[in-house]
Amino acid sequence: MNNERRTRAALIYGGAGYESEVSIRGKEHILPLIDAEKYNVIPIFIDKDGAWRINGEQAVPYNRGFFCPESGRQITVDCAFPLLHGDHGEDGSVQGALECASIPYVGCGVWSAAVCRDKAMVKTVAESLGIPTLPHLTLLREEGVDYAVRHTEATFKYPLFVKPTCLGSSMGVGHADSTDTLRRAVTDAFALSDRVIIEPYLSHKRELECGYFRAKGKELFTNPGEILHSGTYRYEDKYLSGEVGIAIRAHVDDRVRELVREYSRRLVRTLGVRDLGRIDFFLTDQELYFNEINTMPGFTDGSLYAKMITAYGMTEGGLIESLIDGAADRE
Repeated sequence: MNNERRTRAALIYGGAGYESEVSIRGKEHILPLIDAEKYNVIPIFIDKDGAWRINGEQAVPYNRGFFCPESGRQITVDCAFPLLHGDHGEDGSVQGALECASIPYVGCGVWSAAVCRDKAMVKTVAESLGIPTLPHLTLLREEGVDYAVRHTEATFKYPLFVKPTCLGSSMGVGHADSTDTLRRAVTDAFALSDRVIIEPYLSHKRELECGYFRAKGKELFTNPGEILHSGTYRYEDKYLSGEVGIAIRAHVDDRVRELVREYSRRLVRTLGVRDLGRIDFFLTDQELYFNEINTMPGFTDGSLYAKMITAYGMTEGGLIESLIDGAADRE
C-alpha cells in the first residue's frame, strides 16, 4: 500500500456509454460521504470520447496508478472504484484496463463483469441453475427488423417487452402490443445494441431486488426490496421524473423472501460476482422469475441498493469505505 497515511482511491466516473449521467450523479452523491481524513479520493472523469481525465488533464492507467502525458506526472493509487454503468464501464473493458495497470479495484473481475452485463447470457446461466426466467428470444441487428418482427410474432403473443441485451438503467426498453409498436421498439433497441431480447410482457407483476455486499470478511444478501411502479419502468422514470417509489423491504411471504436470497446466492457464486451487486426479479401471483443482475448498482440519492444494505446497520459512507478498503487490500 502507498506510504501516505490516507488510502489513495481513484473514483472513476462518467464513461463513454449511454449511462454516463447516472454515473456522474452517483459520484456527486457519494463523494461527500467519504471521510477525507482517512481517504484521499482522486476523481477521474471518463468523457464521451473515452478520454480519462484528472482535473481536466488526460491520464492513462499505468503502473499501479495513472500517468498524465502532458505534465509527466505519475499518480499512484491504492485502488480504484469504477463507478461506471453499462457499456464501456460495467462490461469488463475498464476492469481490463485496470488489471493491465495492476490497480486493485472495487467490483467484478473482467470475465464476470462481461458475462453479467449480457442479459441473454446471464439468463442462460440462471436456467442452468434451475432458476426460472421468462421465455425469451435473442435477436441480432444484422438479421434486420423485418426478420425480428416475423420471428417474434411466430413465437409469442402480444403484449411483449423489448430491451437491448447489454444496457442497464432501463435504456432502450419498449412495450409492444401490435406489429407497428413491435417494429418501433425493435428499431429503437437496435439503435443502442447489436442484440435485443424479447419476452412476454407481464402486466401484473412486482419488481423485487436483492442487494449483495461482501467486504472485509462480511457477506450479506438482503431481504428483497421493491420498485413501486406500474407499467414499463423506463430510464426517465428512474432518474428524471422522481415519480417512482421504493420499498426497502418488500411485503412478501417467507417462501418468496428465501427464494430471492437463494437464487441470488446461486447466481453470485456461479457468476463470480465480487464485492457488490443487485439481483432483480419479477413476481407474479404464480411465479418468481429472475430478470437480470447488475454488478455496479446505481449510487444516486434515489437508488435502492444502498438503502437495502444500510438497513442492516451500516451507513452509506461506511458501505463505500468498506468497498474501498476491501479493494485496497486485494493483491
